[in-house]
Amino acid sequence: MEKSSMVRNNRPETLFKRGLKGVGYLFLSQILTFFINVSFTALLSRFILLLIFACVCTTCITLGLMFNWSYNCAKTDEALDRQGSKPFDKFMPAKMSVIAGAIPLILYIILVLSKAGVIPNFLPFYTILSNWQLPFRALFTASIDVADISIWGMVGFGFLTLLIPAAVAVTYVLVKRGFDISKYIYEKKG
Repeated sequence: MEKSSMVRNNRPETLFKRGLKGVGYLFLSQILTFFINVSFTALLSRFILLLIFACVCTTCITLGLMFNWSYNCAKTDEALDRQGSKPFDKFMPAKMSVIAGAIPLILYIILVLSKAGVIPNFLPFYTILSNWQLPFRALFTASIDVADISIWGMVGFGFLTLLIPAAVAVTYVLVKRGFDISKYIYEKKG
């Protein structure tokens, strides 16, 4: 095994175990972004720069954790493929994207149904269950009623929802194609 590899374990893991790790990363993201949101709650609506800073922070935390999960899985799969322990599964990026995006997508579908009037106002629950998007909610509407969100706000929530599975898939595919992202992040360029 390479000395610089960040892979800790070269044993194959089931898709279920891998999925639980991904859901765990999403849960960790919720906890970390909760503290940022609590810290900035009183100030988010008053200062636009602070609101933008909170948006960037929560997005970086969430996508960074998803990147980390996908990167480690891809490096492990790459090492197993090299050893001949487990052949490369070409559908793994799609499987991992579905796992990572399932909960946010379900929440977004419920929000759309709420916007359509099929179910009662879901925006307060959506904000709690997907709290990394709380600063964006402050951008899309000042209200806590889903009826006050514009169509562009709903498109914005949809885009944010799709960022998670996209980050997972892109990271996995880039690592499998030999583009070592961590080298560009951590190593100094001459």
